Amino acid sequence: MQIEEIKDQICDVCHKMWQRGIVAANDGNVSVKLEDGTFLCTPSGVSKAAMTPEILVHLAADGSVI
Repeated sequence: MQIEEIKDQICDVCHKMWQRGIVAANDGNVSVKLEDGTFLCTPSGVSKAAMTPEILVHLAADGSVI
């Protein structure tokens, strides 16, 4: 699966969680471990309703931003 497709899916999950009342705006984070051992994560302080692929954070296994 392409990284852009995964980003879109993360945003879709965030939007659905917000719409269904599972999270209130900035609650929690969503992350995915990629095949290469890196991670895609939602940033802190951003409403799940406003999540876009461009603001997701790509992290190395050691936590450094890629």
